[in-house]
Amino acid sequence: MNPVRLQFDKKDEKTIVYRGFVVMTAEERPYIDALIAPLQNLEINEVLEVGFGLGISAESIQKTISPLEVHDIVEVEKSIFEDLCVFSMKYENVNPLHGDVYTYKFNRTYDLIFFDSFDYSLSFVNQGEYDEIEDSNETKRARQLLKKGGIYCHPYFGDMDMPEIHGFRLVRHGEIKVPPFLLWDGSECAMGQIGYYIKL
Repeated sequence: MNPVRLQFDKKDEKTIVYRGFVVMTAEERPYIDALIAPLQNLEINEVLEVGFGLGISAESIQKTISPLEVHDIVEVEKSIFEDLCVFSMKYENVNPLHGDVYTYKFNRTYDLIFFDSFDYSLSFVNQGEYDEIEDSNETKRARQLLKKGGIYCHPYFGDMDMPEIHGFRLVRHGEIKVPPFLLWDGSECAMGQIGYYIKL
């Protein structure tokens, strides 16, 4: 998907909604903070974050990890990218990138990739759900852009166990109950899995 400016149903400091689907809400913050917390004592110098949204994960990464070299954030939607540019002024190591993670020409590999993007093509509507994680484009792209031993992390909502992924070692930190928030399909979530994958 090329960089594009979309017409959101709602976009403010608390919620982003696109064509009836919830992109992100501020109520996700407790879960995102808990998801990133286990990474705080790891040596992480170069971070790629995919999708800026409301900036919740970007802020949590800065406060919890504070990458020593670079915190690249790639965002495809123009108005959200503009928000990202404003955010980047507060942190010397934040580098805003405007484009699609699947076609962007990155000039480095990363210690951590945090995926929290939204499929604005809405291809998941016809599929009935997002791709299985093992075969997803997201997982394939993470393999390409991670260093050996690098960490692949993304939100995993609900009470189902995180799956194993070929070529990665799963590190589980359990699950957490959080204040209920809305998922992309409008369903309510009050549980999230905590963990990440290490590239072998």
